[in-house]
Amino acid sequence: MAVEPGAPGVVHFWGPYLYRSEFESATQEQEAQRSLRNIRRTIEVEGPDRIAAIIMESVVGTNGVLVPPPGFWPGLRELCDEHGIMLIVDEVMAGFGRCGSWFGFQRFDVEPDLIVFAKGVNSGMSRSAG
Repeated sequence: MAVEPGAPGVVHFWGPYLYRSEFESATQEQEAQRSLRNIRRTIEVEGPDRIAAIIMESVVGTNGVLVPPPGFWPGLRELCDEHGIMLIVDEVMAGFGRCGSWFGFQRFDVEPDLIVFAKGVNSGMSRSAG
C-alpha cells in the first residue's frame, strides 16, 4: 500500500527479490546485478549531485522478510562511493540480534555511513515517571 503524498524529493526503486523479480532474473546473482543496474540508472536519471543518500532496510521487513542476494550490499556500497552518496541502513526491524548479528548489515560485508534504529534499543518499552 502506497502512502501518499510522500516526502518531496524522495525517489523509490525496486530492490532485489528473486521470488517476485522485477528484473526477470533466474538466479540470485542475476537479481543482484540487475537490481544494482536499475539503481545505477535511477541515480543517472535523477542526477547523482541531487541525491544525498540511499536509505534501505538491511533485510526488508516492511514487505515481508526479504533477504538480499549475495553481492547486493557490497555493490550498493560501491555505487554510493562512486557517486558520493551516503548509504544509510535502516535497522529498525532487523537490528539488535534479529538476523544473528547486532545489525543485519553485518551479515552482508558492508559498512554504512549511518545506521537508523529505534525501539529495539529498549525493546519498545517506556516507563512512566510516577
